[in-house]
Amino acid sequence: MKQMCKGVAVLAVLAAGAVQAAELWVGAAEVSITPDRPVSLAGQFHQRISKKVESPCMAMILALEAREGDKSVGQAILVALDFVTIPF
Repeated sequence: MKQMCKGVAVLAVLAAGAVQAAELWVGAAEVSITPDRPVSLAGQFHQRISKKVESPCMAMILALEAREGDKSVGQAILVALDFVTIPF
């Protein structure tokens, strides 16, 4: 995860060069979004209910903001989730 954040930060700095901002503010967070109770598992053509946590589900967020003084000149937020699909 840290390597990915470093790579994205380098790309953001290169992209921010076109904006010519004086400062690049970067924030990152990681949080567990693992359900605290059994959930229905998709797949195999029948319903299954989880019995235990095999591995935690995580959400990773990277926020970027280019600023000139107190003025924001560009923003980006990248979100990575440990999901195969997002039901809606």
